[in-house]
Amino acid sequence: MKKIIAYLAAVKEEMGKVTWSSKDELVQATTLVVSFALVLSLIVYSLDLVIGFVVGKVL
Repeated sequence: MKKIIAYLAAVKEEMGKVTWSSKDELVQATTLVVSFALVLSLIVYSLDLVIGFVVGKVL
């Protein structure tokens, strides 16, 4: 039981050292990731359409 209490105390101490992002930083990072994912998905979709069209014409 002492090991568990010591472990939890160490976790609490380490969590106090953590620097958390502000809400603005979190919103900015999330917006960037979602935007990048949308752009990348549009690029992949466009490539899929073009490749599908080319393969359809060849076959």
